[in-house]
Amino acid sequence: MSESEFPTYPQRLLSKILPYDTKEEVLGDMEELYRQRKAAKGVAYAKRRLFWDTLKSVRLMNTKEYSRENTQWILILSYFRTGLRFLWKTRNYSSINILGLAFGITAACLAGLFITDQYSYDTFHSKIDRLHRLAMDLNFAGDVEKVGGSSYIMGWEFPEKISGIEMASRLKSGYGILIRDNENHEQRFHYADPPIFQMFDFEWERGSSEGFGDPNSVVVSADFYKKIGETDEVKLNLQGEDKTFKIIGVIKDMPMNSTFSPNLILPIEVWTTTVHERRTKTWLDINMNLIILTRENANIADINSQMTQLLKEGDPEMEIDQVDLYLQKFDQIHSDTSIYTGNGLNPTISEDILWVVIIVGLLCLIISSLNYSNFSIGHFLIRSREVGVRKILGARSHFVWQQFFIETLISSMIALLLATVLMIILLPYYAEFVAVPYGFHDLLKPKFLFGCLVILLVSTFMSGTYPSLILARFKVVNTIKGAQKIGGRNIVSRIFLTSQIGLAIFLIIGTIAINQQLNYLLDFDLGYDDQRMVNIDIPDSEESKIARLRSHLSEIPGVAGFSVNSGFNGTRMTGEMEEKAGVVRHLHVDPSYVSFMGLEIIKGRDFDPELESDKTNAVIINETLQDILEDQDILGKEIPFSYGDLENPVVIGVVKDFFFKSPKYEQPPLVMYLSPQYPFQYGLIKMQENFSGKHFKQIEEAWNEVFYPNPFSYYWMEDLNERRMKAEVQIRNVALGGAVIAIMLVIFGLLSILGTYIQQRMKEIVIRKINGSSIRDLFLLFSKRFGTWLGLGFIFGTYPAYQVLQAWLEEYAIRIQMGYWMAFVAFGVCVLVFVVTLVFQLLLADRVNPVMFLTEE
Repeated sequence: MSESEFPTYPQRLLSKILPYDTKEEVLGDMEELYRQRKAAKGVAYAKRRLFWDTLKSVRLMNTKEYSRENTQWILILSYFRTGLRFLWKTRNYSSINILGLAFGITAACLAGLFITDQYSYDTFHSKIDRLHRLAMDLNFAGDVEKVGGSSYIMGWEFPEKISGIEMASRLKSGYGILIRDNENHEQRFHYADPPIFQMFDFEWERGSSEGFGDPNSVVVSADFYKKIGETDEVKLNLQGEDKTFKIIGVIKDMPMNSTFSPNLILPIEVWTTTVHERRTKTWLDINMNLIILTRENANIADINSQMTQLLKEGDPEMEIDQVDLYLQKFDQIHSDTSIYTGNGLNPTISEDILWVVIIVGLLCLIISSLNYSNFSIGHFLIRSREVGVRKILGARSHFVWQQFFIETLISSMIALLLATVLMIILLPYYAEFVAVPYGFHDLLKPKFLFGCLVILLVSTFMSGTYPSLILARFKVVNTIKGAQKIGGRNIVSRIFLTSQIGLAIFLIIGTIAINQQLNYLLDFDLGYDDQRMVNIDIPDSEESKIARLRSHLSEIPGVAGFSVNSGFNGTRMTGEMEEKAGVVRHLHVDPSYVSFMGLEIIKGRDFDPELESDKTNAVIINETLQDILEDQDILGKEIPFSYGDLENPVVIGVVKDFFFKSPKYEQPPLVMYLSPQYPFQYGLIKMQENFSGKHFKQIEEAWNEVFYPNPFSYYWMEDLNERRMKAEVQIRNVALGGAVIAIMLVIFGLLSILGTYIQQRMKEIVIRKINGSSIRDLFLLFSKRFGTWLGLGFIFGTYPAYQVLQAWLEEYAIRIQMGYWMAFVAFGVCVLVFVVTLVFQLLLADRVNPVMFLTEE
């Protein structure tokens, strides 16, 4: 194109946009102006002004009319424009409405974030559908104990003899001392078989698993590799012996939603060199996990049956009445707390928590949607004449429905934007509530964004369907006369109100009960004093070393006492009591253990280290075992118990049950003894009330004098007992948050329905005021009319709450009793909200000018 020519792009663009009757006139004017400007100020100036003239000509009122095929699109655009204008015109009430919906969407989205995160565990493994962990039911005369574990021998017998198993790997946790730069650090790791690297999707930063069968080889994580300075060797002290392992591969760190996140993997053969040979040949020495990859389309039931049969064939004289082996899906481990597990594959969340989060999220979304429906019905009353006029001009009911439904969609979209801001603000607190380290990046994950879109559509459907249908069914005559009534006497609106109150009462009762149960467990008398008590691991149970440590600790002013024990282990009674007693816990203790723990002796006496018989053949039992033995005069009698060289010991004392497990479980029978049948593994240090940091420094120095190079570490027993309540704390926090949101949403709901009811009866209110009625009289009048629905909401919320919570409490051995006061407190909260809301609405109505509502009369 030469500079003298008129540019063609205005004609190409505007000929498609401008109406036919104005196109030639506009283009002609633009060309004439272009030539004048070019002659006056040059081509560049003329082109620049031509570009802006072209943009100015592209205006909505100057564009072509759409064809008949685009009529629906024009309507939808007009609905959006009308909806935005109405929201802006009524921005005060609409803001309250949208805010309530935003709270519900926020609760639902955060619940969705938690749920999708928990159900995404281990799904990144390509073979997850075929990955399992061996588990078993140990049936002790009707007392079934679920255990997730395996013995060493199962790890090579099952893959070899069961065709449905493609491969398997044993997996066991280990503990040693990392030797680095002349410094010693505790180090946890895993033992495994080579197939572990084919079953899981590990990403290699360097090296590979080739050669992992070599006992001197090791695979480490990227984080551990950086920690040790990116060297090619790892030095570990395993049970007092220094060993050097060659790093053959470095794997990328596993995602947070991974059940198995190893830092250091050693060949299982290394473990076999540290234990007695019998542990590798005993079928029921359950001390590790067995990860199994089944073949495509394998029959899981057949594999379970074959494993159980092989176990019984391998150990036909086993003492357990019945053992059922089965495969547990690997991606279910993290949320299955019914199975006792260990060796690094432990549940990270309780299934109860997942259900509480789901219920709270759904209830909050439902309540907020019901609020929006009530608010919309009452607020759209002022648009009844608009609906009548639209119908007179030819609008059909479905067009009216579309308009108001799209307006609901606009409100939901605004609410979602507001909910996004709320989520960003609340995310750190929410992460603390559910004990999951969420960050802003979690809100950008595709699954979460898709979930938010689904919640948006669901909230729009629940919020907008009913109001839109009601408005679309307005009668023309009533709307034009201004006599259309909705909401006030509408049965559906009352049902919405009843549902809201019922859901709120359900959540409030649940919060009260859960909080009471948790406090009861935390404050429950464990039978011993765990305050200022420190637990340490004993790496060597040699009597002389323990005596030296005890002597050093006795010289530290901040230490009040010291005791050692073996940890609680399990075995069986003998003879006729084998089936009746089930699993019996046994504990090797030192002579000071009972007094150190502050256990209450209800019969007999404590251990006497001066009596030789107490060291060899005496035991102290707990109340539970005494009740099982059905002998209240048990002192001085032998009991059918056998462990190692300790056979048929004599009972010298009975202690009151103390909860060495969480008080949520029934405490098993217990036998304590001085006989050295099991090595000491734990030490307990009792601190003085005035202890300080310098005392722990002195304790560490005493430790290093006895157990160096093993590093000193400890944890408080109070913290341990609180961690056992982790699931209950999470449930309480989620339920509390849900109850707070529910109360806020009920306030919004009452504002909407009471506002609608009062708005439709303003003439009645004004006339009553003129005739001398006070605010108190009006309050009593409206209270009577809504009292029935409040009562129904109380019934509909209380009954299911008690049923659900009673079933939940049945899972706890130690539990509260559901009291009626919980229901009355919940109802009282709802009544208080109702009273405050009604008074607020009546005070607003009292300030209006009566003339506004009586001019038509």
